[in-house]
Amino acid sequence: HGGQVVTIERDGRLAEEAKANIAEAGVQGVVTVAPGSAFKVLRDLPGPWDFAFLDATKQEYIGYLDRLLPRLSPQALLVADNVLSHADELRTFTERVLSDPSIDATVLPVGTGLLIGVFEGERTPAPEAVGRTVLSLKQLMAAVAPNRERVRGAQR
Repeated sequence: HGGQVVTIERDGRLAEEAKANIAEAGVQGVVTVAPGSAFKVLRDLPGPWDFAFLDATKQEYIGYLDRLLPRLSPQALLVADNVLSHADELRTFTERVLSDPSIDATVLPVGTGLLIGVFEGERTPAPEAVGRTVLSLKQLMAAVAPNRERVRGAQR
C-alpha cells in the first residue's frame, strides 16, 4: 500500500521492453524503469529504501553497496543474487556484507546463491512490534536448518 518499485536497466532496448510490459500489466503507477547506468541512477534516486535487490555486473556490487547503504531504511532488506555461482568474483562483496555490523546477513544455497541481509541501521522498534518476538535473520536460519534436508529430499 503506497509502495514504489524502481528497476534500473542500462540497455535502452530492454528498458523500453520493460516499460511496455509494465504498462501491459497496468502497474506503471507503481513500477518505474530508470534507464541508464546503475551508478548514476543510484546517485540520483532519493531514499530511504526498504528493499534492494542486486543482480547486475558482479564487479560493481561493492560500488552499488556503497551507494545503497546510506539510503537504506532501518530494517531494509538487502538481497544479492549469484553469490555462489560467481563466488570468486563476489568474494570481497560477500565478505564485506557478512562482516558489516550494520547488516544481519547470511548466504542461502538457493538457485545461484542468495545473500540476504537486514540492514539494522539505527534500530527503533515500531510501536506494533513492541512486546512481540522478533527473530534476527541468523536466528531464523538456525531455526529452519534442521528442516533443510527434509525439504531437499522432498524436492528430489
